[in-house]
Amino acid sequence: EGILPLAAFGKEALDLTLRGVTDGTADVDPSPDYLQSSCVPVMLRAGIGSDGDDVPPSIRVTRRGAAPLGGGTVEFHCPIVKELRPMEMAEFGRVKRVRGNAVSCRIPPSSAARVAHSAKGVMHRLLPDVWVHTDVHSSGGRKR
Repeated sequence: EGILPLAAFGKEALDLTLRGVTDGTADVDPSPDYLQSSCVPVMLRAGIGSDGDDVPPSIRVTRRGAAPLGGGTVEFHCPIVKELRPMEMAEFGRVKRVRGNAVSCRIPPSSAARVAHSAKGVMHRLLPDVWVHTDVHSSGGRKR
């Protein structure tokens, strides 16, 4: 997340491939999914990638990797911007829907399904529109 504030101000568009742990360290680092759903919309609102010629900024997990072994891959793309667009974010609305991911690496797929089902059960008491996607990854040939 340290590169995000600087990425749009280089001389050329930035394309990074990052390797390592993608999930399981939420107490230390935000997940790539969180950054994609929170930081990228703010970047778009500030005018980064809003030109018709530019590809919008994106953070994409191409392979998951859990701690401690890692093995995950994340691709980050950010176009350059000459001038930021001013934005005012003083107003807020009500929460209408919830979207989430339940990720499991190197454990049985039923674990992610149970987490997704429990999360939906809790959220359905508050909102009718809740969707939790399960993203299951095996060891990929690694020894456990």
